[in-house]
Amino acid sequence: MSRAPMWRAIVALGVIAASLFFALTQSARLGLDLRGGTQIVLETKDSPVVKADAESTQRALEVLRQRVDALGVSEPSLYRSGERRIFVELPGVQDPREAAEVIGRTAQLTVHPVQGLTDKQDEDKGAKGKPAEDGSRTLADPDQKGAFLKLGPTALTGEGVKDAEAVLDQQKMSGWTVNLTFRGEAGKDWARVTGAAACAPQGAPERRVAIVLDGKVLSAPGVNADVACKVGISGGSTQITGGFGREEARDLAALVKGGALPVPVDVVEQRTVGPTLGADAIAASTQAAIIGLALTAVFILVVYRLLGALATIALALYGLISYAALVALGATLTLPGLAGFVLAIGMAVDANVLVFERAREEYLGARALKSAPAASAHLDKPLRTGFSKTWGAVVDSNVTTLLASGLLFFFATGPVKGFGVTLSIGVLVSMISALVITRVLADFAIRRRFVRNRPGLTGITSTGRVRSWLARRKPRLVHHRRRWLGISALLIVVAVTGIGLRGLDFGVEFTGGRLVEYSTSRPVDVDAARTAVTDAGFPQAVVQESGDGDVSVRTGELSNDQQHTIQTALAKEGGEVTVERDELIGPSLGDELRRHALIALGIAVAAQLIYLSVRFRWTFAAAAVTAMVHDVLLVVGLFAWLGKPVDSVFLAALLTVIGYSVNDTVVVFDRVREARRRDPAAELETTANKAVIQTLPRTVNTGMGALFILAALAVLGGDSLADFSVALIAGVVIGMASTVFTAVPIAVQLEGSHPAPPVRPGRSEGSGARSPLERRGRARDSGAVV
Repeated sequence: MSRAPMWRAIVALGVIAASLFFALTQSARLGLDLRGGTQIVLETKDSPVVKADAESTQRALEVLRQRVDALGVSEPSLYRSGERRIFVELPGVQDPREAAEVIGRTAQLTVHPVQGLTDKQDEDKGAKGKPAEDGSRTLADPDQKGAFLKLGPTALTGEGVKDAEAVLDQQKMSGWTVNLTFRGEAGKDWARVTGAAACAPQGAPERRVAIVLDGKVLSAPGVNADVACKVGISGGSTQITGGFGREEARDLAALVKGGALPVPVDVVEQRTVGPTLGADAIAASTQAAIIGLALTAVFILVVYRLLGALATIALALYGLISYAALVALGATLTLPGLAGFVLAIGMAVDANVLVFERAREEYLGARALKSAPAASAHLDKPLRTGFSKTWGAVVDSNVTTLLASGLLFFFATGPVKGFGVTLSIGVLVSMISALVITRVLADFAIRRRFVRNRPGLTGITSTGRVRSWLARRKPRLVHHRRRWLGISALLIVVAVTGIGLRGLDFGVEFTGGRLVEYSTSRPVDVDAARTAVTDAGFPQAVVQESGDGDVSVRTGELSNDQQHTIQTALAKEGGEVTVERDELIGPSLGDELRRHALIALGIAVAAQLIYLSVRFRWTFAAAAVTAMVHDVLLVVGLFAWLGKPVDSVFLAALLTVIGYSVNDTVVVFDRVREARRRDPAAELETTANKAVIQTLPRTVNTGMGALFILAALAVLGGDSLADFSVALIAGVVIGMASTVFTAVPIAVQLEGSHPAPPVRPGRSEGSGARSPLERRGRARDSGAVV
């Protein structure tokens, strides 16, 4: 075995071993849309005295963390996003009313004189710690277990605290202390309350002052003996001691400062997913993946025989490696992310088909020239050439998909961001699967004597149905380019007309509002549900049937209490009512998401244009991008005519269509570029037509592999993935057609009106210097093995 196959085998075994380790030792982190629960997104706002920035938002996050812990939620997750956003994830919480009320309330810090000590809460004054009208209450003593402090009226609020800082007292060697600084009249209030406490005997509970945050005593320090009665601690600052450790002092300072900083927060997004919806989605997606993969495996087995069987093994290992990468990176698996994982399996077939079709083409060409010596060499060389000559096309096509999925990661929010993550992982792993694992298996197989004596088993010695049909018909597809461009223009007119006449049904992510899906224990007629919601006081709500007898209600602004009122009204018609899905998007976030969607689409177009202009001549780049825009318009127009919702999941599908469209076009253009390097004097129409015919089997076979997966998702994936799958099915079919009937004709037209300078054989028609991929490709054309 030569060095190249040896290191490929070592790399493949190493990757598989590492993947098995991560897959067996770690579990996937499921998003709330798969395990059920509530996600609340808060946005901080400027207060009259403090600007909402990263620092103040982080302090608010620490205060909120204490509140969430008090709710008793299992494994909550809180994190800051950007300067002013706080994400709160509460697994298992199905009724978000209490959580939203507690979380959304502005932090309030108060200072109280201690009026005594008791062993139980006073039922008459501040039952269960709730304050009376004057602010007095009874709360647990943090310094004595089982004891409660009787607190007097509120003497000072957190708005009077200017700063709180943890400081190491190096002079008195008393450990860490917390220094407080007051603003305005608050300093006098502090002197008054400490002056009154100083009149009590030393060690008495009344000599203490309690600092309370959200109904919990943070600290109740006693006034030092040197503080005069009726005078108190003046000067606008004070120091809290108590033998604090470093972290304890910092936590207390952060809570005091956070509570003292009343940064208003708004709920800009709230999502609730029922406990059964996530489980059903996982089961449906798993079933779709198994069936789709099985159909794809059968298809490539029929077409490519032994190599197809090896590709199927590589696809199974691809699934293992992708899952291991997901858990190793700690990425969250969401429902759209699960769909992206399944979809990437279908897309992983692309590189295998590209290699196998090129190997088949090389074998048939060698046989026609009668240049193949022994059976072993006859199999080895075409396969080696197939891998080497498709390297550039595989990289180009995958980079275009990565550009689209990367935009989802940066511009999408919530579960859709997970789609971008899993799709990006899938694209990268598919290259390892096809170019390393499949090649190791193929190299091993064709060296077996049994296979060498039966070359027909490999699948590359047969012509194939598509190639045989093309050989018989010899179609001149590019010759009729004006006809195809006319049909494309007509389809665009139909799509734009649909958008103009019917409009787009934007989801709540882009418009703001609330969408709630209810499931009922007995069937409910949608008209009866609509009447019940109207009678409950919501005549403007849009009530529709959703899924298997479920009812969806979409409104503008709707509070949690109002949502509960609708749920109660539906219960009169449908018995027991449970919330399967609840999405609340604030108007400001809706505007932001809509703006980000347009930015993402614009950057996608620009990024593809720039990349393709570097890899190809600008005429080819412009043709590919024009075909891509054509595909996007047709998919959007289809959704307009069908009246389907345009939401963040649709945006994910649209960006995937962009990647797939350019992916398909790049493969054809790469073949055109290769042919022009060999024969620069050949007529471009003839060269382009030959390239289309040569790559058409790959286009059809790759499309079939993706369609099997998407069809399974559309049928088995449920309502959550049905529209997503429809958009991608349309995108795949349109993308396959636009490559042949839109992109190539436009490129030929542009090249005719803007011809390239004369190109010497072996040089790119681009900017002169060849890229590393092109130089590598030329080395392979010369017979070098990489």
